[in-house]
Amino acid sequence: MLLPYIVLYVDDMELALSFYSGILGLDVGIDQGEWVEFDTEPARLILHQSVDFVTTGAGLFFQVENVDDVYERLLTMDVEVMEPEEQDLGFRSIMLMDPFGNVVEIGESMN
Repeated sequence: MLLPYIVLYVDDMELALSFYSGILGLDVGIDQGEWVEFDTEPARLILHQSVDFVTTGAGLFFQVENVDDVYERLLTMDVEVMEPEEQDLGFRSIMLMDPFGNVVEIGESMN
């Protein structure tokens, strides 16, 4: 089973772009206003303007080479982020919340 993309429904696209592109540093691949797609692999991350029938968020996990580097960069941006922790599934990660209350976890493999 593959996870080809993840859609986050947001009620403030400008704020969402500021977080995902500005703070996390993701590159925008497609921007159609109410639909913004980031160049992420293997799954594509998509921001979609909230619609009447969908208002819930999501949880995300991003894998990186060095979680400590990301952690230090986020601290310089005055972002509230949990310290790196070793997880039971063989990775170290940090956690923070995006502007909409979705959990964003960023981790590196310990294998």
